[in-house]
Amino acid sequence: MEKNTQRRRHREEDMEKNIEKNKQRRRHGEEHTEKKTQRRRHTEKKTYREEDMEKNVEKNKQRRRHGEEHTEKNTQRRRHGEKTWRRRHREEDMEKKTWRRRHREEDTEKKTWRGRHGEEHWREENMEKNIERRRHTEKKTWRRTHREEDMEKNIEKKTWRRT
Repeated sequence: MEKNTQRRRHREEDMEKNIEKNKQRRRHGEEHTEKKTQRRRHTEKKTYREEDMEKNVEKNKQRRRHGEEHTEKNTQRRRHGEKTWRRRHREEDMEKKTWRRRHREEDTEKKTWRGRHGEEHWREENMEKNIERRRHTEKKTWRRTHREEDMEKNIEKKTWRRT
């Protein structure tokens, strides 16, 4: 019992000490803020944050001015007939494309030249040979025979299901 009462007493003392400390902290904080306000009143000095804000406002104004000057220069160039970098390079790209097209046409001419020199003729001959081979042997390709077999099986399955 004595230990419990002793603990309770210590706890109460600690609580009172904490309350006193908190009061002191509040007083100290209030004194601190009072000192700051007095300093501001006497010197009218701004905090670092306020100074930074003003600097940023000035910088933004300068940026806007610079941007406006830049756009004015561009509009003057356009009035005089100068093209923008983008437009100039786009036209160059278009020229390259026409060069590509030109070379593509040359490739197609080569192909037709090859065709003129018998490539198409040989292709036709081979086709005819294949057709004749099929006629003579009446042999179907592996795929055709198996496809027909599968079709027959499927028909059988369907008739089996119906009945």
